[in-house]
Formats: sequence, structure tokens, C-alpha cells
Amino acid sequence: MHIFRNLAQSLAQVLANTQTPITMNTTRSDDLISLPHAATRLDISVRGLYRLIASNELPPPVKIGGSSKLFESDLNTYLNRLKERRDTRYNLPTS
Repeated sequence: MHIFRNLAQSLAQVLANTQTPITMNTTRSDDLISLPHAATRLDISVRGLYRLIASNELPPPVKIGGSSKLFESDLNTYLNRLKERRDTRYNLPTS
């Protein structure tokens, strides 16, 4: 516990000495979603989602604490790629 207190104090000191504000890009597409939620969006099982990750169709998830998350933008990129493949295969006009 003592180590975390020192770390928090050091971080607070660094942030206090920072002249430019620290901002984070929090666009909607950069939201993190859980793997079960991502699987539900794709209407597949979580195991099926892991298969997509193993086959490099989706990038690996990031770890936050003990849970794995995907970026919303990665899921959207995958869905757009699927749509492009379908459109190309069936000679559909691209929008």
C-alpha cells in the first residue's frame, strides 16, 4: 500500500509540474467494449470472436485489469471490411 501511495504522490507531482494539459482522445469509435458485448454485436459466440482474433481478422484485445476489451473502431473496421468484400463479390455499388 505504501508503494502505491508514493506512486500516486509522484504522479500528482509530475502532473502539477506539467504546463500543457493532458488530454485524451475519447471519440465514440475509441470506446472499449467487452468481448461478450463485441460477440453479441456480431451475433457470434465469444469463442467465435477469439477465432476471428486468432485468424487476424480482428486485432488482439487490450487488457484492462483482468478483463479483455476491444476498441469500438476495430470492430467497425472489421464490419466495413466484411461489407467491402460482399460488395466486391456481388458487384454492388459502394456507398
